[in-house]
Amino acid sequence: MTKELKADLMLLFVAVSWGASNYVISLCMADMSPLSVNIFRFGIGAVTVGLIGIKTIKKINWITVKYALAMSIFLTLSYLCTNLGIERTTISNSGFYCALSVLFLPFAEWAIFKMKPDRKLAVVIAMSIVGIFLLSLTGDFTFNRATLFGDFLCTLTAVAVTFNVLICDKAVMHEDVNAFNLGFLQIAFTFLWSTGLSFLLETPSAPSNVYALLGLVFLGVICTGVALVIQPVAQQYTTGTHVALIFALEPVFCAIIAFFFAHEVLCIHNYIGMILLLAGIVLLEVDLKKAS
Repeated sequence: MTKELKADLMLLFVAVSWGASNYVISLCMADMSPLSVNIFRFGIGAVTVGLIGIKTIKKINWITVKYALAMSIFLTLSYLCTNLGIERTTISNSGFYCALSVLFLPFAEWAIFKMKPDRKLAVVIAMSIVGIFLLSLTGDFTFNRATLFGDFLCTLTAVAVTFNVLICDKAVMHEDVNAFNLGFLQIAFTFLWSTGLSFLLETPSAPSNVYALLGLVFLGVICTGVALVIQPVAQQYTTGTHVALIFALEPVFCAIIAFFFAHEVLCIHNYIGMILLLAGIVLLEVDLKKAS
């Protein structure tokens, strides 16, 4: 097995775990408050990453701390909106709306870094608008008012992730910033932010059944700790095209898991909307000339 194939399989594992995370979050929130889920998730994730890279973490510097602190603010907002959104929309919808950060990034880069987007962006925008419209309709083609607010919250997740990625891009270009330490610190800071907000906005709660506890371990160890370590390591041995295609499968896995485990059966036009969003993500991220 080649290093590239191993890397692709590792990234596929990350995409599947993140695709499953929304369903697991919904199970945990049936037993706990939204911010409490994040407290345990990022606490477990920080411990996991800390144990993996304890020697590297000893070399943390102030520049890395500043970037990680800024990133953690948006990471905290993104997971808060994700959890609140999952409570108010379908698991399938949450996966696709949260993935819209891939579409928002070119606009943010254009506005902040003056990086003019490719012409194909107009096509992707049109596909995305139609896709979101179809996702928002019920079986009789009226707007699903029951999920609109949840869909909006998941879209805010994508906005927060966009700013998190922009700060990360700037951080890793700095010669004094260690990427592993950056990841560890943003997880640790997100744990602290979530803890503070939980005591301020809700009554913190702990898991009261084994299913919620196992779900938190899965979210913390696999979806947060391990996944955030695998991603940068694997990307050293595969192409950008492969990474884009594999990560574009994340919302698809989310919809598949929602279908089989949460028994979410959507209307045909909802699935068509998902396909349009997925096609837009792939079209935006993949250089077709290089891929051919």
